[in-house]
Amino acid sequence: MSKVNTKILIAFLIVVGFATRTKAVTIMTFEDPTAGNFLPPPMFTIDFTADQISAEWSDAKTGLNLNILGTIYNDAYFIMHDVAYTGTIYGGQTGGGTIKFFADEQDSSTTPLIQFDFDSGYVSPYGFGAMNLGTFYFDGVSISGAALGGAVIEDEACFSYSFANQNYSPATNILTATAAFTSSAAAPEPATIFLFGLGALGLLRRKSW
Repeated sequence: MSKVNTKILIAFLIVVGFATRTKAVTIMTFEDPTAGNFLPPPMFTIDFTADQISAEWSDAKTGLNLNILGTIYNDAYFIMHDVAYTGTIYGGQTGGGTIKFFADEQDSSTTPLIQFDFDSGYVSPYGFGAMNLGTFYFDGVSISGAALGGAVIEDEACFSYSFANQNYSPATNILTATAAFTSSAAAPEPATIFLFGLGALGLLRRKSW
């Protein structure tokens, strides 16, 4: 089993075309909550035998601090239910899925702080010839959630991020990894103003969960 202790900040690059003037907006960020740990708990699991990918950072774990439009949510968690995978350890296609982020001790049956829905994706654990540079790339993304004040950003072209602390076990044919996250979206000017307004409101009533 190999291990790479690397702190990588994921870049979720979301590109969308509009006829009107657009401006890039950072929606959400978090750093790898396992950084510095010798044997960090995994966030992502790719089972090459069962042909599926799952991901979660449970509410029992700490250190995942979300920054959504300037508002900080400490010790948040996320869930991604099983997503179909077709490929090998060197890469392959995924089906559609949903990633939901929640505030600390928030019930997972309630509306998430922020949610990413995607139609399909591609996984390449050996990006650029090295496992620690692998990528997870998605198509057909929509963003919603309570932290966006009911706003929905639809039909984004893609977002992608890199893994850290990858471990592959030949005995089980399973790869695990941790991650960090930055999401950005290109929005037409009125939507940009609205999202910055949400961020300003968040700064005025910032709250730790």
